[in-house]
Amino acid sequence: MFGLLLDKLDELGQKENTLVLFVSDHGEYCGSHGLYCKGVPSFREAYHVPAIVRYPDGIANPGRVEDAFVSLADFAPTFMELAGASAPECLTGQSLTPFLCDETPEPWRDAIFAQCNGVELYYSQRSVMTRDYKYVYNGFDNDELYDLRVDPLEMTNLAGDPAYTAIKHELVRRMWRFAAEQNDELIMNPYYTVALAPWGPADALSTSAQVV
Repeated sequence: MFGLLLDKLDELGQKENTLVLFVSDHGEYCGSHGLYCKGVPSFREAYHVPAIVRYPDGIANPGRVEDAFVSLADFAPTFMELAGASAPECLTGQSLTPFLCDETPEPWRDAIFAQCNGVELYYSQRSVMTRDYKYVYNGFDNDELYDLRVDPLEMTNLAGDPAYTAIKHELVRRMWRFAAEQNDELIMNPYYTVALAPWGPADALSTSAQVV
């Protein structure tokens, strides 16, 4: 069916000035982690999906592979910019048009954030990944920390290793700061177990609160 769509663009003479974006649904963990499921775990295989762009009139130096941290949230502002519309400031994503022009936008994110609020049952899971580390906050279970420099397949959980305490703490703070930037109401919960958590939202926002 996808091929029929591309053929129709060719037939109509619209191939050159039409942006076609091909992405997939999530992956699964059976081959990599022996888990016949997705959703609850936060491994790379479910979150790292392909994004292939065809736009003959709009891509400089085609055939490139960009290794930047790109989010699904970036597609909406990209489409809006290419259509000549202004994207609302409240959007989380950033336009990818500089990448299409073979340019690296500055500044660009050096971490990627994700969140899962459950499937049949509600629970809270958040993750933050940099080039070197990935931290997963599991509100329902033990947390996870992976050193991607030596463990890119995320097989060894280092969350309980004292040698990584400072790294884990910094990633937790980045996670909460990102949530605050997105006006995430969940982190403003004044309930004691949230407000007084040693590494809860207040830990990440305390400096800003003092300045205010």
